[in-house]
Amino acid sequence: TPLAERDRWWTFWVNEQFLNLAEQSPLRELLSWAERARLEMLADDHLLLLATVLAWCASTTVPEGRKRLATTLTRLVAGRTRVAARLVERFLSVDDAYVRERVLLAAAGAAQHAAPGDADLAELARIVHTGMFAGKTVEPHVFVRHYATEVCEQARTKGVLPADIAPDSFHPPFKSRWPRIWTEARYRRQRDSGRRPKLFASVEPGPEPGYGNWGRYVMAGHIHNFQSRRLREKPADERGSWFDARIARRYVVQRVFELGWNADAVDLHPVHDYVSSRKPVERLSKKYQWIALYEFLGFLSDHYHLHDFNGRVRSFRSARQLDMSELLDPFVKEPPPDRRATSWKFAPPEPPWWRGGLNPLPRLLAAARQREIAEERESFHPQRLLALHDGRREWLTLSAFHSWHEPVPVWHGTHSTAHVGMEWAIQSYLVSSERAARLIAHLNQSGFAHNSRRWLDEPDFGQSLAALRTFPLHQEKLRRRCHLDETWETEGWRTGAFSTTCRCAPDEEHGRALDGTMPSPQLADLGNLRWLGREFDFAPLGQAEPIVRHVGRGYKGACIAHADALRAWVKESGKRLIWRVYGLKYRLDEEPGENHTRAYWGTFSLQENGSLISRGGATCTFPHGPSIDEPLPWQS
Repeated sequence: TPLAERDRWWTFWVNEQFLNLAEQSPLRELLSWAERARLEMLADDHLLLLATVLAWCASTTVPEGRKRLATTLTRLVAGRTRVAARLVERFLSVDDAYVRERVLLAAAGAAQHAAPGDADLAELARIVHTGMFAGKTVEPHVFVRHYATEVCEQARTKGVLPADIAPDSFHPPFKSRWPRIWTEARYRRQRDSGRRPKLFASVEPGPEPGYGNWGRYVMAGHIHNFQSRRLREKPADERGSWFDARIARRYVVQRVFELGWNADAVDLHPVHDYVSSRKPVERLSKKYQWIALYEFLGFLSDHYHLHDFNGRVRSFRSARQLDMSELLDPFVKEPPPDRRATSWKFAPPEPPWWRGGLNPLPRLLAAARQREIAEERESFHPQRLLALHDGRREWLTLSAFHSWHEPVPVWHGTHSTAHVGMEWAIQSYLVSSERAARLIAHLNQSGFAHNSRRWLDEPDFGQSLAALRTFPLHQEKLRRRCHLDETWETEGWRTGAFSTTCRCAPDEEHGRALDGTMPSPQLADLGNLRWLGREFDFAPLGQAEPIVRHVGRGYKGACIAHADALRAWVKESGKRLIWRVYGLKYRLDEEPGENHTRAYWGTFSLQENGSLISRGGATCTFPHGPSIDEPLPWQS
């Protein structure tokens, strides 16, 4: 059955299963079981049957359903490389790119989880390479290519890539024929026919009025990663020499029709109007828009120069360079935690030890007291957030983000009643003793970071979780990002300092994977740290107990290290450990004209005797913009 015809009955049925608000939905029941079942009790044939059913369901246009299927398919084949090979062989010729993409994502995950020397990984790589890279041209879909490349690359790094497969054959640049694209006149004739205006409105990139959000912010945003110069031409030197998004618009609409879309048939799931605010579902034509966009990006990568946001030309090596939130991490195989049925809290939770046991806003406040707390100079000493004790040993915070909010009655809601909030951000750096004073002086500036009085961005790990298994090896780019001299906000400081941590959030927008903070490669070198294969726990090579770990959930957590170990690493390196803290108190949802806010910023250093001391900073209020700097209360 052709793709578009199959979508009009099969995909609509799958959508209905995901969107069904009633209790009985066989697909949702099957998926929920597969997300948490003990898979070791299933034979390979049974596992393949289950994976086959769920792979076909990946044709759905329910984004939340596709996200769950991505993780579940990977979970089914992780550790079962032979099953992954059979699954890929079964689906590689299917005409639905939504399905092929998810199957190859799962195969890439299976390859990442495979052990070195896995013979079944060799067979998986051969099947993928034969189906994807052995022909005269390569399928253009940029995500399909990316996951297929990862399968073959994992086989190479694990020593099982078949000898007759050349590594260059599965890495860009790939060979493709530039497509024949509708003329502008033909596009306009199709648009002006009056059939299905939603499709044409969606793909318009602007900038003139009438653009579609998808066309301008998604399609054009991705297309503008490429210049208008072909690879055989000299790249343009000036910024703004973007590829014309109107050409992409024409290709997208052309492909929507070529994929078999029927402008006169039902395009949107019939129950959409009843559930759109809870579980969105996209048009079938939107599905074909996404497929066409990913194809066109593949063509662009084969034929046109890639450039970054600063206009610098780069060789295309991976879909990761396009900074696309839709690109998923194959290593993720665990489902997200069960969603809580309610967020109501009838008793305040115990403050965690890694927040210093602090709860500065334990109860409801009167309006006058809210204003007073939000603006008064007094505050707890932030050193309580730096030096920690879990009841057994001492820890030191490397980086953290803490927030507290005044409790609000549930019948009021947190966005309609004035209440007080507090935030504290912590980052730390290692610097030579000779340049420590210079770093401290810069970090104590009141106008630092564009006069925002906030904090520097934590360096981004920016890789698949699979890279943690060899961390900190092969991390040259991350090492540069962790150096303050390599960051444009601080490159003029010339301190030689580097961040002790970096942030790992490979699927932050989709919420599929754990995210948190981990040691920078430089700190990992000092402590001979290796990933323990769980959470963000790191320990010296050969040890099983974490010495550096992330606590809390996501960015609202902390990266902490055993105090004794960290002190020893710092002493042996001859460097100084410097913290910068930034605090903010504010009153939310105030009456018009009111702005009760106070900020704190300062630095701390680790002394040779192991103690922490404050090294300066200031505080100010923001009644109508920043006021005069005042001394910190803990330095009075």
